[in-house]
Amino acid sequence: MTRVAIASTIACAATLLLVTGTAAQQQRARWITAWGTSQQALGATGVSNATVRMIARVTIAGEAVRIRFDNAYGASALSIGKAYVGLRIQGAALATNSNRQVFFNTSAHVAVPAGGSVTSDPVPLRVMAQQDLAVSLHIPDADVRPSQHSAAQVTSYLTANGAGDAAAALAQDGEAGGREPAAGKRG
Repeated sequence: MTRVAIASTIACAATLLLVTGTAAQQQRARWITAWGTSQQALGATGVSNATVRMIARVTIAGEAVRIRFDNAYGASALSIGKAYVGLRIQGAALATNSNRQVFFNTSAHVAVPAGGSVTSDPVPLRVMAQQDLAVSLHIPDADVRPSQHSAAQVTSYLTANGAGDAAAALAQDGEAGGREPAAGKRG
C-alpha cells in the first residue's frame, strides 16, 4: 500500500463505535462514538478494484467495535467487498493477530446506499483510549471517487488500482506500489 493524501474514506464517512464491559454487559450496553470524520466533497480521482486503509485514533477504551459507513456524497450505492479492523503499529502496518474481519448482518459484503448508511455487526477487539485503529476496505467497483476533507490531518493508505483485495494484509511498508489518487489532500 502506498501512503495517500486523501480524506479517510471512499465516498463515505466512517464512525467507530465502542462498547465496554463483559459480553453480557455489551448485549445491554449502548454504543459510544469514539471517532468520526466529516467529509466535504467527492475527490476527482477514482479508485478501481483496490483497498484503502484508513487510520482512526479512538478517544475511549472498549471491548468491541462497530463501524458505521455513510455514503452522503455518493450518487450510487458504494460496494464494500470486505472490511477489516485492526490495531495499527505505525504507517499501514498492523499488530500481529489483531486484524478482524468486519461483517454486516453476518455478510462480508455490503452496499452502502447513496445518501444512506450501514453499521457493522460488533467486532470483538480490545481497544485502549488514544489507540490507532486501521479500517481496511476492499472497493471492488471501478472508478469510485473518494470523499475528501481539505483540512484532515491523518494519512490513509491505498493499493494500486487493479490490485484487488488486500484488506486482510497485516503488514505493509506504507510505500511499496500504489499511487496517490488525490495529491494535496490529507485524510
